[in-house]
Amino acid sequence: MNAHHENVHYQNPFLCLKIWEIVCPKLDKRQEAASPDQSHPHWHYHKEVEFLLILQGEMEVVVPEERWTVRTGEVALLGSSQLHYTRQLSRELNYLVFQVDLSAHFDQSVVMYWSLFREQLQPLSSLNYILQENDDVKRQVAEAIRNIYEEVNRREKGYEISVSLLVKTIILQLVRGDCRNVMQYERGEQFQVIEPVLTYVDRHLSEKLTVEEASRLINLSYHHFIRTFKKAVGLSFTEYVNLKRVQKAEQLLLTEKMSVEEIAYAVGIPNRAHFHEMFKRRHGCSPNQFKNRLQPGAVHEA
Repeated sequence: MNAHHENVHYQNPFLCLKIWEIVCPKLDKRQEAASPDQSHPHWHYHKEVEFLLILQGEMEVVVPEERWTVRTGEVALLGSSQLHYTRQLSRELNYLVFQVDLSAHFDQSVVMYWSLFREQLQPLSSLNYILQENDDVKRQVAEAIRNIYEEVNRREKGYEISVSLLVKTIILQLVRGDCRNVMQYERGEQFQVIEPVLTYVDRHLSEKLTVEEASRLINLSYHHFIRTFKKAVGLSFTEYVNLKRVQKAEQLLLTEKMSVEEIAYAVGIPNRAHFHEMFKRRHGCSPNQFKNRLQPGAVHEA
């Protein structure tokens, strides 16, 4: 498995973004019909959110949880640090890649919405249903990406203002288009209360984490913390920590040359049996089976 962490070099360090067009070499009929392992896709990730706008052709986008096909005029969304790879499906393919650190675009006037995009429970790719089902949102997001591409390349006076507004337009379209309430808008303020705990968990996954320790971080009593955390996240503190540990293990399985035992220890689950049990509960398979089925070229059930 050749997965790697991609460092994104911004075209403007204050806008914290990079956007460019990719024109893929034309495939012959043999290549077009090739299996995934013949086209050599590789898993990678980066801290920036990524939008893919297909200008011409057809592409497969793959993340550990799912895969989908994106065609001309359509947009795909990938979350921050979400493992993924893409594969050309059509003879001709060209598309825009837009990578952006969304946190840089939440100023004081809209910072209360940042918690909706922090991806604590699920990646932003879960919002792809909006881009697939809502033609108006898809059109406006695609137009905003095209305009960002033009603004960044022309660099006319005030282009930074225009780009910042266009990024906020994309954010607004996703917020208003979330008819399934995937972002859990009503929990935004509650997330702000427990944010120090969420950050602490992310930074100390390999260590022992307790409710007592977490409650002290935000000066709440044990029982008040339990109720507050469950109301904000929808999971108990222990369930949340276990979820983050398994998610981190997924990333390590696909990006590092480590044994299952080493990964279990690195994410704070030194008991191998317990680690396998938690992993199977989430994925219905062992860690090694999970890794093997996500190898490019593996057979996937419909």
